[in-house]
Amino acid sequence: MKAFKVFFECGNCGGKWSEEFDEGDMVREVAMSSPLLESHQCTVVDCPFCRFIKCPVCDCDTEAVSISKRSPLVKEA
Repeated sequence: MKAFKVFFECGNCGGKWSEEFDEGDMVREVAMSSPLLESHQCTVVDCPFCRFIKCPVCDCDTEAVSISKRSPLVKEA
């Protein structure tokens, strides 16, 4: 179930976008790289679920990609 949304921006091309993530996922800033998604489904070795966030416009995955805002998703009753 999606629990939060993270807004990203790219200093390389100026792109702005957001992605929704599941409960238990962690998205954190990493020195000298783009933000890293640590999935709640992580298999540790060669995990297909964990990934560095890439800009959907220019495919950049360097420190130019940053988190601009985080927001919890509102659960409907």
